Amino acid sequence: SKAMVLKGLAVNPHDSALWAGLGLVTSTENPKMKEYCFSRALQLEPTNADTWVCLASLYLGQGVYDLATDCLQNARMYDTACSSAWECEGVLRCLLDENFNAAEMFAYALRLSNTPFANLHYAMETLLRCEKDGRADADELRSARTAIQVSMGQAAEVGPLCWLCDGLLSEHFGA
Repeated sequence: SKAMVLKGLAVNPHDSALWAGLGLVTSTENPKMKEYCFSRALQLEPTNADTWVCLASLYLGQGVYDLATDCLQNARMYDTACSSAWECEGVLRCLLDENFNAAEMFAYALRLSNTPFANLHYAMETLLRCEKDGRADADELRSARTAIQVSMGQAAEVGPLCWLCDGLLSEHFGA
């Protein structure tokens, strides 16, 4: 796929989607190249919220939280309904403050786009909040259980985090 994108760029070096695509298919071992590709795509199309989120995710993975925050603000400025920006923001806030409850951010992302990622993280954050508060709100836990079941039904591959969350929620319901 990288070869196809490079051929496309040889024909049209001013295509922002191709630059963003190259950033996506570039190996994670080459973060500077990924950053260059996303930055070049944003030079060509600065209002593309999805590319801003890709760049934010890259910075998030590198621990450069201030730049990730700036990218997410830009993504939401250009597209307030960009669910991946809200998902990434939830992850960022949790990394910055382990006591931050990102359930509302993931719930908002769910209202925008029902993705497995948002469902999983909404369920996890709801479960964590119930555990931290020392109380288990039945309605919140039912919503979290529904979210994790939706996530497991949508995901191409169900990871261990999904199974763990599902198991913990099942314990609350005696299943």
